[in-house]
Order: sequence, then structure tokens, then C-alpha cells
Amino acid sequence: MPDCKQHQDKSTSNLEVATALTTLEKVPNDWIVTLYFYTALHLVEKKLADKAIHSETHSIRFRNIRQHLRTIFIEYQALYNESLEARYNCTEMTPGKVNNAKQNLDSITQKLSS
Repeated sequence: MPDCKQHQDKSTSNLEVATALTTLEKVPNDWIVTLYFYTALHLVEKKLADKAIHSETHSIRFRNIRQHLRTIFIEYQALYNESLEARYNCTEMTPGKVNNAKQNLDSITQKLSS
């Protein structure tokens, strides 16, 4: 299982790639939303790893969030759902959806750092 530093590094890397993608002429919003979700996922796993808890699946992670990180559940679920829409349903990720995803990520980041 990855340790706290590995989760932090992966989270940072995902956010850096998302930020870089925003500079492209044709911005791939679906990938940006997906990267925001995976940034949050690794922030969650980092926080859980601090407690020696690891999630092997999304369903286990949701259970762990409900039990240990309740304050981020709504934002995390929203990011998860948007990433599913972007990846599997080919739903257009408008600039507004990207902005909402970023706000959810920022809220998760803030709550997990306090």
C-alpha cells in the first residue's frame, strides 16, 4: 500500500497535469475533471493512511470517508460522479462543471488540511 508521501506526490502530480491542461488551445475538460477527482482521491488516501487505513476499492473508500472523513463526503461524491460522467457517459464537461469540480476539490483540500 502506498504511504502518505506517495499519496501526496500523486495528488500533486495529478493537480499539476490538470493545471497544465488548462493552457491548451482546446482544453480537455473531461480530463481536467477526472484529474481533479484523482487529486482528491489521493488526498483522501493520504489522510486515511495517517490512521493506517487503506481503501482497495471505491466502495471501501466511500465507507472509510463516511466513517472517518464525514465532512468531505458530499464534495467527494460530487467529484466522483462528475468524473464518471466525463469518463464513461461522454457527458460534456462545460467550464461551469470544471469550476464546480475545482471548488469541490478546493473544499476537500481545505477540510483535510485542518
